[in-house]
Amino acid sequence: MKTYHTVALVGVGLIGGSLSRDLLKRKIADEVVGFDTDKKNLAYAVKAGIVSTAGRSLRDTLGRSDLVILATPVLALEERIKSLAEFIPAQTLVIDVGSTKQKIIRLADRFFYDGNFVGCHPMAGDEKSGARASRCDLFDRAPCLIVCGQKTRPAFAGRARVLWKSLGARVIELSLKDHDKYLAACSHLPHVLSFALMSSVGKKISPAALKKIAGQSFKSYTRIAGSNARMWRDIFIANQENTLSQIDEFQTELASLKKAISSGDHKGLFKYMEKAARMWRKM
Repeated sequence: MKTYHTVALVGVGLIGGSLSRDLLKRKIADEVVGFDTDKKNLAYAVKAGIVSTAGRSLRDTLGRSDLVILATPVLALEERIKSLAEFIPAQTLVIDVGSTKQKIIRLADRFFYDGNFVGCHPMAGDEKSGARASRCDLFDRAPCLIVCGQKTRPAFAGRARVLWKSLGARVIELSLKDHDKYLAACSHLPHVLSFALMSSVGKKISPAALKKIAGQSFKSYTRIAGSNARMWRDIFIANQENTLSQIDEFQTELASLKKAISSGDHKGLFKYMEKAARMWRKM
């Protein structure tokens, strides 16, 4: 396993902070230099030993790093890729951890012309955010999706695979098109529904009453409504086309279910739910 001397971590949140913890704990990195727009969050990360130190000059740190991790919200990353790329050496592995890839990978193909950018998406985390939410071994046995651009060189893709495997992740490679389409279905849509359900129910029942009467099924289903609003706003907008397509498909299914309920279709309802249950069991 390659050991990295200096890692530049841009964005010390749940994912970035957890990556830093593991890189240091497992001695994959000698030092992790953290950068974050939230100075209090960054100060906590340094005090808690999540990162080795807070960076002073992003330009200088990028220039001497042999691994760069971009862990900012996706729209912020899209805006900054060009300005970051010009300071990163051609031999440095650059990865992101964003939940959408279309625009980021296309921008990376333009500005990381040495082929050293590899799109990564660890399927791990929870509704909490910030450095305080980070933890060791977050990626152990979790899927990590690798998405290469047209310019990505095989050597850098290989280094990214080795890096994630060393963190215990199960590496899965996806095409750019499939990544955003699949994630809209199995990640982005569930968040849309959780936000909408919490909003809908919250108009009828107060949080205090819900706390007293709601069972675990409701709490489990709406847990992700507590996720970082800025992050998910960016994801929905960045993957707008695929997310809207999944919402349309869901509305069609919901209309079918509503029709069966309103007509008192015992047989139809049973068949619909039993089919869904079989699909879930196969998963």
